Amino acid sequence: MNKRIALIGGSSAGIGRAIANGLLEKGLNVIITGRSARLESTKLELQAKFPSSSVYAFATDYSSSEDISRLIASIEAAGLFPDVLVLNSGGPRPGTFDDISIEDWDAAFQQQFKSSIMLMKAFLPGMKKKQWGRIINISSSIAIEPTPGMILSASYRAMLVNALKSTSLLVAKDGITINTLCPGAVMTDRLTSLFQQQADTAGKSLEEIIKNVAATIPAQRIASPEDFAHMAVFLAAEEANYITGTVIPVDGGLVKKSF
Repeated sequence: MNKRIALIGGSSAGIGRAIANGLLEKGLNVIITGRSARLESTKLELQAKFPSSSVYAFATDYSSSEDISRLIASIEAAGLFPDVLVLNSGGPRPGTFDDISIEDWDAAFQQQFKSSIMLMKAFLPGMKKKQWGRIINISSSIAIEPTPGMILSASYRAMLVNALKSTSLLVAKDGITINTLCPGAVMTDRLTSLFQQQADTAGKSLEEIIKNVAATIPAQRIASPEDFAHMAVFLAAEEANYITGTVIPVDGGLVKKSF
């Protein structure tokens, strides 16, 4: 994996940053993206930790097609051609069918689905030319077992899973693997925010909500971003060359279906 380049969405913090850290440990150069003000500080911290690799940062809002187009143009202008593409755009607005407006559906389509298709359209041809590539989609257990209160996430994540499965059948012969990872509860800023909303609604403390959720997971704990990132790093490796078209829960046993 030495000196291959990985483009990682939503990587200023949380799961994306943990994946970037893991890939840097394996000797890759990384391109981190995000709209957070922490993006530049994350770049500096990772570069200081891994001085023998290169860390590039491009501020990008995945809910904007114009921003995705600018990201693609900037990467190409810099002569960077990703060998590993980690599709990770964060989550859309929570809510039930009655709560969600048509405008919410439109915005989530861009963030959750179209942004990934745009990136694949841009960088899959280069992977085909090299006869090597890894596309790793960071989805959610919601895509496997939907809940009423996360209808946008459940709908568009499942849609992307099927688009990737279809594409994986075409490019396997080109040495390109495409896989989806489905986290359950991973302690990120977004999950903490959702837990805080639940706590406020129920009149409970954040700590009580976290304890109650952990009790529903067979592993009896909520994952750290690093717990989850290990599988993404493995799928980016040469050793994972015969794994493609899969949907893999990394959730401490939360999803109850067998296959």
